[in-house]
Formats: sequence, structure tokens, C-alpha cells
Amino acid sequence: MDNIYFQVTLSLLLLSDKFKFAEISSLVLHRNVGYKYGEFFKFYMVDHLKAVTIIPHKMDVNKFVSWSKGHLFTALKLYLSRKLGLFLYKGNPTTDTLKALFKFYRFTCIVILMFPIIYFLTPAFVLKGIYFLQLMRIHGYNDAKVVYNRTINRAFTDERRTGFTSYR
Repeated sequence: MDNIYFQVTLSLLLLSDKFKFAEISSLVLHRNVGYKYGEFFKFYMVDHLKAVTIIPHKMDVNKFVSWSKGHLFTALKLYLSRKLGLFLYKGNPTTDTLKALFKFYRFTCIVILMFPIIYFLTPAFVLKGIYFLQLMRIHGYNDAKVVYNRTINRAFTDERRTGFTSYR
């Protein structure tokens, strides 16, 4: 229940020899999606790696960790998107999250733990300009204005409650 990447673990179970499939006719778990989430480092940096290591399998976890390390710039952009109201993450890393960061990322976690400093030092107007330029490159000027106005601050106005609803 504390990991949103249960589908990764489930997929690994499906590929294993020991998995037994059962069909359940009623809803067991539902994930409510939106733009507001819990603690960023747990959600985006650790949960997917924990999901892969939770059960024994033959996949090379080190390759998955290397892939995650290779996407640190994407993680930083997502972390900075909070200033634009594209997503909202609340809470500081727990001791368990910090331990998991070091376990998976080793000394690369020093870079990860600098995200809040970079966030604090980067002005919002710079991020808004970069975001608009990226949208313009993808959509052209007119459509970029529409997408920008629709998405900027969306997390601050979204009333949906994100998280899991357990039915059993």
C-alpha cells in the first residue's frame, strides 16, 4: 500500500514460475490520480526500485538502477515543476527514504539531495520561460499558449484527492 508501482511487482510475479493467477470480480484497490502527491523522493526516486526488489527474480536490478541514475535530469525537472504548479509534492524524505536513496543510488544520492537547494535558488520566472519554450518547440506558439495557460498552477486548483482507496 505504500508503493504506487505495485504493477511492476505484479508484472514480475506474472513472469515467475510460482505465480498463481486468480480473477477477482470486485474492485480491490483503486488509485485516485491527480497532480498532488506525497513525498517526492519516495514516490519518484525510490518506489519503483523497491517494487523491483520486493520479490526474487532473474532481472538485473543494477541495470534498472543505472537507468534511474541516467534519468536524474528528468527527475530534477519534475521536482522543479512544483514551482510552476504542474505537480505538487508534500513532505520531507523520511529516514527510510534516505536509506533507500543511499542503498540504490550510493553516492549519486548527494546530487539527488541537492534538488531542494536547486529548487530554492531557481527563480520561478526562469522555469516558466523554459517551460513555455519547450511547449513552443513541441506545439508552436499559439498552441503553446493554450497548453501553458491550461497547465500552469493546475496542482494548486485541482480538488481531486490522490492516493489509494482500498476496498478489501
